[in-house]
Amino acid sequence: MPPAELDFAVPATVEEAVAELAGEAEAIAMGGGTSVAMLLKNNLIFPDRIVWLAGVPALRQLAVSADGSLAIGATVTLRELAAAEPVRRHAPALAHAAGIVGNPRVRAVATLGGALVHGDPRQDIPPVLLRPGCGSRDRPASGRSPWPGSTPASWRPLWPTVSW
Repeated sequence: MPPAELDFAVPATVEEAVAELAGEAEAIAMGGGTSVAMLLKNNLIFPDRIVWLAGVPALRQLAVSADGSLAIGATVTLRELAAAEPVRRHAPALAHAAGIVGNPRVRAVATLGGALVHGDPRQDIPPVLLRPGCGSRDRPASGRSPWPGSTPASWRPLWPTVSW
């Protein structure tokens, strides 16, 4: 279980989230918490701070961009992905995969960002996003990775959007 002195940050913007994650404390990002909670419970990670991303509006976007690509924020839940008309129309394989992960309770809280950074090879979402033309629009990264097993080059602060 996490220590009683675990700090919990709730940023309102991507910039605030990046600052919290890049601070002196050993921080980890959390959107839905399905993976992070399990890792904490099983004593597999030992962060000093959890940075809760669910309240950052820029990470909640799910829309068709002006260029016709699908823009999906890191904290959009798998349930939202499966049900969203733009996803069903532009990326039916992604909508299908999001709709069969885990169970309804998991899909209600698990996020796209969590599915991408958790690194479990049995995940349904990452292989769907390997299709040609799918990528992330990101910002230059610096500092430590907030996710176990990833590097600053792979997390490019918080993967604000995935485009399809």
